[in-house]
Amino acid sequence: MSRNRSFLYRFRLPLKLFGVIILTGVCLTGAFYLTKLGPGKVDRGNVYMEFDEVEGNKLLELSQQKEEYFRNRAEQRAPTEEDYAALDEAIKALSDYLDMRGGHHTSTSERREELYALRDNYRGKVLYEESLLLEDQCEGFEESGQFDEALKAISRATFLQRKLNETYDRSPNNDKRRVTRLQRKVDQLTAKPLYEDSVQAEDDAKQALAAEDFDRAKLFYQRAIELQTDLNMRFRGLQFANVQRVTALEQELSSLESSDLYERIGDYRAAAEEAEAKEDYAAAAEAYQNAFRLQRELNREFPQSRFAGALVADELQGLRENALSRNLGDGILEEMQRLDEALRERTAWRAIEIIRALYPKVQQFTEQFPRSTILGEDALLKMQYLSAIEDDIGFLQDRIYGQLLSIEGNEDWRMLRTEVSQALYMSVMLKANPSRHVGDLLPVDSCNWDEAKDFCQRVSWILGHDVRLPNEDEFYAAIGSLRYVNLREVSWNLENADGVTHEIGKLKPNGQGFCDLLGNVAEWLESGALPGEGEAYIGGGSVETPIDILIDVPVEISNRRMRNRFAGFRFVVYLPNL
Repeated sequence: MSRNRSFLYRFRLPLKLFGVIILTGVCLTGAFYLTKLGPGKVDRGNVYMEFDEVEGNKLLELSQQKEEYFRNRAEQRAPTEEDYAALDEAIKALSDYLDMRGGHHTSTSERREELYALRDNYRGKVLYEESLLLEDQCEGFEESGQFDEALKAISRATFLQRKLNETYDRSPNNDKRRVTRLQRKVDQLTAKPLYEDSVQAEDDAKQALAAEDFDRAKLFYQRAIELQTDLNMRFRGLQFANVQRVTALEQELSSLESSDLYERIGDYRAAAEEAEAKEDYAAAAEAYQNAFRLQRELNREFPQSRFAGALVADELQGLRENALSRNLGDGILEEMQRLDEALRERTAWRAIEIIRALYPKVQQFTEQFPRSTILGEDALLKMQYLSAIEDDIGFLQDRIYGQLLSIEGNEDWRMLRTEVSQALYMSVMLKANPSRHVGDLLPVDSCNWDEAKDFCQRVSWILGHDVRLPNEDEFYAAIGSLRYVNLREVSWNLENADGVTHEIGKLKPNGQGFCDLLGNVAEWLESGALPGEGEAYIGGGSVETPIDILIDVPVEISNRRMRNRFAGFRFVVYLPNL
């Protein structure tokens, strides 16, 4: 037993390999026999050998005879259905021949394709000519106003061309673009009467409105909207489609439906105004409240009405608050007038007393009546500003009045002798300074037109007088004649400024006492006459302007939001009694 185990142990690997070889051979043998059980290979040679050449030739001869028959008839007259039947027999004979040949015979396939094209050519030509004739008839009907007949003719023409394209696609008259063109004509003739009916319904609605038959007017507007909406959905690419017209018609209908509410709102407004004229402000406020309530209802129920609008409701709320706050507001306005009088009289101590008493009232008023327009938009801002500078009011007034000079030919307005300095600008604007070349006595620079106007507004609050930028006439008048003027003595310009701005008032003043009207910094001017909202005049040139240009007193149009390091300003004050 030990010797047998020893033998198997020593030859275990060869025995395993021999077993694997035997198993692989069995598997391959089984696979081979399985393949024999499948379908056998087709012998194409046997099929070809089964072709009956005699029968095939008979089919070819039949096809040739039928084709010649058709061609002879077609040359003499228009083909009949009998002729087409012969051509179809010729095509069928070729198809049968191809079936006998297993479907593969190039010359026969090409000849059959020629016969198909021949058939499509003749049949398609008949349809095409009839379609052309109908298209011509359509134009004649349309010119004579017979639109129904025109629509019938063009619809039939479109049908025939579409049938030709789908049935006889080998025809040279196959034309998909013509179908598109004809269909567009069909759509136009279909849409035109719908559009005309919609326009007529709109006209009828207007006539009903003129006759105050509002119910009929509503019906006509609804009809006009329905027709136009149908046009917009079905004929989007035509000139009769118009989304804006639907919107306009809906607005007219909505306005008509809301007219009762609108009239009631008008009645309440009239009652409110009558109550205000009698100084019965409580009754006026109640009437405005009723009008506001109805306006909100109108806005909610008829948002497309021309009478609807959130701004209208806001206006009514504002009018109501004006009525409620009238007595209190008029009292505050009187106190503000006394404040302006104190400022104009330069009694700063009295102005300060009024400011301290008035500011809390204005603040409370704007909180309680935010929509009231009695005090104006700037009342609270004015009081906040004056309260912030109240201790400097007298000082600023003295500083400004001491620099004002008369303008030749204009006794009502006084102009600042110099350009606005950075020190004055910071005093008025609560230490704000946009300048890039910094210095207390240097002219303020890099200031845009809006900031210059804001500065003038604040100076007007300080003085109690109107303050603004100079206009062109005032600017030219202040400069005066330059005939005998040495510009090197009165202006900082390209030749003497070294490219930087200089302290105000250092050069010789002109004949009226004004300094630096030319050069140093260009000056913003009043620009109300300009059509562009973003434009403003700026004049006088700067340290970068040559003398030969300064002599012509340059005034240019610029962007009012421009921040140029050589742009500043001065101002004028309305003082008619001085």
